Amino acid sequence: KYNKLIGDGDSSVTKKLNEVLPYGSDFKIQKIECKNHLMRNYCTKLTALTKKTEYSIVVRKFITQNIMRFRSDITKAIEHHKNTDVPLRLKIDELRNDISNSVYHRLGYHNKCAAYFCSGPKVGEINLVPEAEKT
Repeated sequence: KYNKLIGDGDSSVTKKLNEVLPYGSDFKIQKIECKNHLMRNYCTKLTALTKKTEYSIVVRKFITQNIMRFRSDITKAIEHHKNTDVPLRLKIDELRNDISNSVYHRLGYHNKCAAYFCSGPKVGEINLVPEAEKT
């Protein structure tokens, strides 16, 4: 019996399996999103933001020019938490926090960055978060 299915964020297979219940009503199948799909969906959503004119051109250009850096920030967080020796629930919570904070980090706001992730603002770095949050 398989209790986990790796798929993309838009997968309807898990829903269908949980409707059909191939292993009986007491056995639910859990969907796990793979890193590749997660990263592709993340970059697609960032690209969509660059098309929204309610954001300033400065922020939109910055996102466009740094999409791979946004992506590598997430990859760095995943790798870090994969290798930590803490309970799974804590890994998940800390990874969730790091992913949520990664956009702020990349836009130049470092107050919530974990120590392993960042040592603070770089010389000459501009905090674009206030500009991005104007909308």
